[in-house]
Amino acid sequence: MPTPTPPTPGRLLTAREIEVVAAVAAGGTNEQIGDRLGVSWQAVKSHLRRIGRKLGTGDRAGIVGAAIRTGQLTIEPRAEKSRVPVICQCARCQDQLEAGEGMAHRLTRLRLPERAA
Repeated sequence: MPTPTPPTPGRLLTAREIEVVAAVAAGGTNEQIGDRLGVSWQAVKSHLRRIGRKLGTGDRAGIVGAAIRTGQLTIEPRAEKSRVPVICQCARCQDQLEAGEGMAHRLTRLRLPERAA
């Protein structure tokens, strides 16, 4: 695995890269993120490599942490009294919910940016 390079000061993420980081922070797999953004999972993987180089980290958790630290990603605080579950919309989770088995994926309460039409 290549060694991450130090982040370049002032090198901001593009809007698409921020969408990818937000989806990673929400727990999405490359395939799920690709489906959401209308690209292949390989394109998501390529985005993550480029984002990692920009932020000076080589893993998903590091990318999310660096994006938050540099102010390029903001996570909304969780409401203390809110007990509304976040439900994954993928077919696998929906089938499992209907069967009373719970969800296949765990998701956070991170609000993803809306996609421009």
